[in-house]
Amino acid sequence: MEVTTKKKKPGLAAIASFFIPGIGQIYSGEVRKGIGFIIIGVIFGSMTLILFWQHRMIGPFLVSGALYLLFWMYNIYDAYRTAEVINSQI
Repeated sequence: MEVTTKKKKPGLAAIASFFIPGIGQIYSGEVRKGIGFIIIGVIFGSMTLILFWQHRMIGPFLVSGALYLLFWMYNIYDAYRTAEVINSQI
């Protein structure tokens, strides 16, 4: 029995990670990496919201928010790139 692997669509991986960090990596077959991105996204997102809504700490909120934004953009890039790398191995 032969197993065929479908090529992954890098654009779809990037769009998936735009909405939920880590989902694009999981779509591309990098499950552990995707779960790691999900966990990091939840931690950064929660930290950012808690700093603002519960503690009204503007400075740390801005730093945390900026770090989350950088993480989120890298996540989208990585999802796209991961799909391309997976496709090059097929």
